[in-house]
Amino acid sequence: PVHAIIVDSSNIQEIDPQAMAMIIEMLQDYKRRSIRFGFVELKSDLRRQLIVSATHEDRNQNFIELLGPHTFFPSIDAAIEYMS
Repeated sequence: PVHAIIVDSSNIQEIDPQAMAMIIEMLQDYKRRSIRFGFVELKSDLRRQLIVSATHEDRNQNFIELLGPHTFFPSIDAAIEYMS
């Protein structure tokens, strides 16, 4: 079974609102299934956009509650080490 998913986000330049909604829905599903998720090298403006969108999507649950405090990583190695 899958226990964690790590996405190398270094080449993502923007996320449109429809994609953002799909990402949040996907993350909520992963949480229900106890699958950890991490973004590697997600640009700070996209990180802020994701946090604000997730909080707006479900006002009773903020982004940190959705994914936990360790979601963004500086490298793939750091993400793998944390999730192992």
